[in-house]
Amino acid sequence: MFCEIAEGGGILRMRARGELVFAAHPQFRPFIQALRNTECRQAQFDLAQITHMDMCGVGMILLVQDEAAKAGLALEFLNLPSALTQILAITGRSLDDRAQSLRLAA
Repeated sequence: MFCEIAEGGGILRMRARGELVFAAHPQFRPFIQALRNTECRQAQFDLAQITHMDMCGVGMILLVQDEAAKAGLALEFLNLPSALTQILAITGRSLDDRAQSLRLAA
Protein backbone atom coordinates (compact mmCIF):
# COMPACT_ATOMS: atom_id res chain seq x y z
CA MET A 1 0.00 0.00 0.00
CA PHE A 2 1.14 3.52 -0.77
CA CYS A 3 -0.14 6.56 1.09
CA GLU A 4 -0.30 10.16 0.01
CA ILE A 5 -0.84 12.95 2.51
CA ALA A 6 -1.20 16.66 1.75
CA GLU A 7 -2.48 19.69 3.61
CA GLY A 8 -3.91 22.80 2.03
CA GLY A 9 -6.81 25.18 2.44
CA GLY A 10 -7.43 23.92 5.97
CA ILE A 11 -8.02 20.34 4.76
CA LEU A 12 -5.88 17.29 5.42
CA ARG A 13 -6.12 15.10 2.31
CA MET A 14 -5.21 11.44 2.53
CA ARG A 15 -5.23 8.90 -0.30
CA ALA A 16 -4.41 5.20 -0.14
CA ARG A 17 -3.35 3.14 -3.17
CA GLY A 18 -3.02 -0.61 -3.49
CA GLU A 19 -4.01 -3.30 -1.03
CA LEU A 20 -5.29 -2.28 2.39
CA VAL A 21 -4.48 -5.53 4.20
CA PHE A 22 -2.82 -6.71 7.41
CA ALA A 23 0.65 -6.63 5.88
CA ALA A 24 0.17 -2.94 5.00
CA HIS A 25 -0.36 -1.71 8.55
CA PRO A 26 3.20 -0.28 8.85
CA GLN A 27 2.57 1.84 5.73
CA PHE A 28 -0.75 2.96 7.24
CA ARG A 29 0.82 4.63 10.29
CA PRO A 30 1.50 7.95 8.52
CA PHE A 31 -2.27 8.45 8.13
CA ILE A 32 -2.77 8.11 11.89
CA GLN A 33 0.19 10.37 12.66
CA ALA A 34 -1.12 13.00 10.23
CA LEU A 35 -4.53 12.97 11.93
CA ARG A 36 -2.91 13.41 15.34
CA ASN A 37 -0.53 16.18 14.25
CA THR A 38 -2.51 18.29 11.82
CA GLU A 39 -3.72 21.80 12.55
CA CYS A 40 -6.47 21.38 9.96
CA ARG A 41 -10.06 21.04 11.14
CA GLN A 42 -11.20 18.95 8.18
CA ALA A 43 -9.88 15.74 6.68
CA GLN A 44 -10.64 13.73 3.57
CA PHE A 45 -9.72 10.09 3.04
CA ASP A 46 -9.94 8.89 -0.56
CA LEU A 47 -10.21 5.15 -1.17
CA ALA A 48 -10.63 5.28 -4.97
CA GLN A 49 -7.35 3.49 -5.63
CA ILE A 50 -7.72 0.66 -3.11
CA THR A 51 -7.55 -2.60 -5.07
CA HIS A 52 -8.20 -5.07 -2.22
CA MET A 53 -9.14 -4.87 1.44
CA ASP A 54 -9.22 -7.56 4.13
CA MET A 55 -10.83 -7.32 7.57
CA CYS A 56 -7.68 -5.73 8.98
CA GLY A 57 -8.08 -3.05 6.33
CA VAL A 58 -11.65 -2.48 7.52
CA GLY A 59 -10.24 -2.06 11.02
CA MET A 60 -7.73 0.49 9.75
CA ILE A 61 -10.55 2.51 8.18
CA LEU A 62 -12.37 2.48 11.52
CA LEU A 63 -9.16 3.57 13.23
CA VAL A 64 -8.99 6.59 10.92
CA GLN A 65 -12.55 7.43 11.92
CA ASP A 66 -11.79 7.07 15.63
CA GLU A 67 -8.60 9.14 15.46
CA ALA A 68 -10.33 11.91 13.51
CA ALA A 69 -13.07 12.02 16.15
CA LYS A 70 -10.48 12.21 18.95
CA ALA A 71 -8.76 15.09 17.15
CA GLY A 72 -12.08 16.90 16.60
CA LEU A 73 -11.75 16.71 12.82
CA ALA A 74 -14.65 16.69 10.42
CA LEU A 75 -13.88 13.61 8.29
CA GLU A 76 -15.14 12.86 4.80
CA PHE A 77 -14.54 9.48 3.17
CA LEU A 78 -14.35 9.70 -0.62
CA ASN A 79 -14.97 6.89 -3.11
CA LEU A 80 -15.87 4.32 -0.50
CA PRO A 81 -16.48 0.83 -1.92
CA SER A 82 -20.13 -0.12 -1.48
CA ALA A 83 -19.05 -3.53 -0.17
CA LEU A 84 -17.36 -1.77 2.75
CA THR A 85 -20.56 -0.06 3.83
CA GLN A 86 -22.34 -3.43 3.66
CA ILE A 87 -19.70 -5.05 5.88
CA LEU A 88 -19.93 -2.21 8.37
CA ALA A 89 -23.73 -2.53 8.47
CA ILE A 90 -23.30 -6.11 9.67
CA THR A 91 -20.97 -4.99 12.46
CA GLY A 92 -23.24 -2.17 13.56
CA ARG A 93 -20.67 0.51 12.66
CA SER A 94 -21.08 3.23 10.12
CA LEU A 95 -18.66 5.70 8.60
CA ASP A 96 -21.18 8.51 8.65
CA ASP A 97 -21.78 8.65 12.40
CA ARG A 98 -20.34 11.28 14.75
CA ALA A 99 -21.30 14.06 12.32
CA GLN A 100 -18.95 12.75 9.65
CA SER A 101 -19.98 12.79 6.04
CA LEU A 102 -19.85 9.92 3.59
CA ARG A 103 -19.75 9.94 -0.19
CA LEU A 104 -20.09 6.55 -1.88
CA ALA A 105 -18.23 5.59 -5.00
CA ALA A 106 -20.36 5.52 -8.13
